[in-house]
Amino acid sequence: MQTIVEPLEFQLIRSCAEILFTNGQSTKKLVHDLQLIARKLGYESEVIPLWGGIFIELDGNNATKPSRTLMLNIQPSGVQMNKVKLATLVINQFIAGTLTLEQAIQGIKEVDQSPPCSLIRFIAMSAIGAASLGVIFGVADPKLLLLVMLSAGIGALLRRLTAKVSSNLYSQVLVASVFTGVFGSLAHAYQFSPANVFLFLCPCMILVPGPHLLNGIFDIARGNVGIGQSRLTYAITILLVICIGLVSSLVSHNQSLTQYAITSDLPLPYYLLAVCGAVAAYGSFFSMSWRDIIIPVFIGAVAFLPRYYLAFVDGYSVVMGVFIASLVAGLMAALLASKTQLPFAALAFSSVVAMIPGSYLFRMADYLFNFYQMGVNASAQESLLALNQGITAIVIVIAISIGVIFPKLCVDHFWDKRPNS
Repeated sequence: MQTIVEPLEFQLIRSCAEILFTNGQSTKKLVHDLQLIARKLGYESEVIPLWGGIFIELDGNNATKPSRTLMLNIQPSGVQMNKVKLATLVINQFIAGTLTLEQAIQGIKEVDQSPPCSLIRFIAMSAIGAASLGVIFGVADPKLLLLVMLSAGIGALLRRLTAKVSSNLYSQVLVASVFTGVFGSLAHAYQFSPANVFLFLCPCMILVPGPHLLNGIFDIARGNVGIGQSRLTYAITILLVICIGLVSSLVSHNQSLTQYAITSDLPLPYYLLAVCGAVAAYGSFFSMSWRDIIIPVFIGAVAFLPRYYLAFVDGYSVVMGVFIASLVAGLMAALLASKTQLPFAALAFSSVVAMIPGSYLFRMADYLFNFYQMGVNASAQESLLALNQGITAIVIVIAISIGVIFPKLCVDHFWDKRPNS
């Protein structure tokens, strides 16, 4: 049987779509770049991204450019910022005419073969990120922070090992969250650490799928409701899996998240160092280069200052501090995303990671399960506590989303209308 070779121009469009869509590029930028490539190749195009793939309608101008429909069976479930950046640079060079079609295809192939964050870096930054989140929440006990690092580091190793044997989208976070509960329970049982809820929470908070949440909300804000709902559903399902894994392991070891341990009020420099550590960790998860990580670290440190002042100094609510900090981070990320060619959602989320409300969600799940276990003996207080944690988490997510996305919408509308934006 004769093998049909796809024309080079279709290969380029297909390869670019696969890299951008599967590695965290926003829907608007994805569609914009693919349409520019098609126009450069002599086609008018219509790009329809869905969760399970992309439909690209190519309308040729003459007989030498026949119309064609490309259907790609892919899912936007990954986040590798370095691949998106490198692919965008190749696309821009091709559109500018500095690369031929063959050179562009070869460049995209090389980008596709670039490896993710190394295993050692992934484990080390997972440990540092989890401990940094602990410091941000006021944990000052070195022994406890060391256990948090150990738990998160082993969890990161288990995630990479799980990825080698399972292609399921949720298996990695399930294994890591179950291990976190088991590790924390055994540490308490054998008195390796004081009873502290953050031994359970911090390693799980680094699993929160922030870029998918932001991309989903961003899509809905732009009117791309279908793909936006799919992204949000995926992100919420991951959160649900984390809650199931953590709570089930806690219950099996008779542990609970329903009591916060008393944490310390640390000086501002400690918080800033912790913010930088947490942001650098998430940048590593998204396979950013060390040079690029400086950008979200700077944004995160600057954005944390108004949150610290409002929440800790002036006595404003946590939500108000988070909202103002997110506005600052969103504006800086929107201005720098187009300059650096990094995906906005991943860059913005890395910058605001210190404000994620994962602890509230996990505690809500624990309250709800305790309420269920009590049966007829359950009190209204348990349900109210769960409701309080859930509402707090939702309000913080809304504050972060509006604060981050509103500046981006404004920048796109007023300033960022260039082809490379």
